[in-house]
Amino acid sequence: NAGTAFILNYGGLHGAKQTDLVYAWGGGQLKAKLRLDKVEKNFSVANVVDGSLVTAPAAGAQIVVKEPNKVLSGKVALSDDKRGVLAVDLRQRDGVKTGLKLEARRLGQKVGTLVVLEVQSWGSWCKPDGDSKIEDFKKGDFVEAVDEK
Repeated sequence: NAGTAFILNYGGLHGAKQTDLVYAWGGGQLKAKLRLDKVEKNFSVANVVDGSLVTAPAAGAQIVVKEPNKVLSGKVALSDDKRGVLAVDLRQRDGVKTGLKLEARRLGQKVGTLVVLEVQSWGSWCKPDGDSKIEDFKKGDFVEAVDEK
């Protein structure tokens, strides 16, 4: 619906630029494509791109910067501190492969990197990668496959 603005906790500090397109995602579905019309340091104001609204994004909707159907994305489901691993909801049928690197974000801020150890039908086991530690991650953190360049 035209004229509906959304305030996102995604601002210039996080890499947002005016006119960028972002995608509101919730409950495993694309809700709307948004255009950043005003970018401040810690937040931006976005409007729905004409014709892209599926349902109005609710507070807490995940904002992603790549088109979701082109990227593997999911959430941290649980943390097994004893084993030092995390479960994410990316499954075998999503095309996840062992060794895939995932970037984890909370409210648009990068919290760390994970590497997939084991892929199952229900999800994947991952371990923190590089400088990341298991305590950096929380249940519900957004994870997205990172292109290794």
